[in-house]
Amino acid sequence: DRLGGGSPMVFHLANLALLLVAILTVWAIARRLAGERAAAIAAGILALTYAADVPVRWVSGVQDLLAVALALGACWAATRGRVAWAALGLALAPFAKETVALACVPVVLLLHRPGASARETWRRAWPCLVAPLVYASCAALVLAHRAVPGAGLALVREGPLAALAGLVRVPLGLEWASGGAPFRPFAWPT
Repeated sequence: DRLGGGSPMVFHLANLALLLVAILTVWAIARRLAGERAAAIAAGILALTYAADVPVRWVSGVQDLLAVALALGACWAATRGRVAWAALGLALAPFAKETVALACVPVVLLLHRPGASARETWRRAWPCLVAPLVYASCAALVLAHRAVPGAGLALVREGPLAALAGLVRVPLGLEWASGGAPFRPFAWPT
């Protein structure tokens, strides 16, 4: 509050800075894995995607951007062979936004060395697989000690099914009522 005098502009600039960190991290990862051209394309796609618009424009988008920046940082550390740094990023990222809890999957794939067996990869990458359990343990403790029902997260039997539905719905863009079929018939604005 003291830094920006209560102005949301400070937070929008912080969100923009986090987006730039994410774009540069994607560029660095792609450059290491596939070269300059792929890096430019990957960074360009992230920079121009509409998905970045909302977190940058909304002050509360800092959660999403921080989680993505930490998860991408873990991926970058994995491309450099820095298992401890990757595990740290994976442990911290879900505290910003739990949607990145499965970032350990690409991190483990990035830690795989050509010619290494799956057993060797698992042995090397185990800290990155344990890291999300830090968040899961804290979330379970919070859920177990919630004071008021409905005051936070709830574990319900429909949860995994809803998560899978979201996993299909979001990439296809079905969460937005666009006016076209199968959502509802198009009508010109009045």
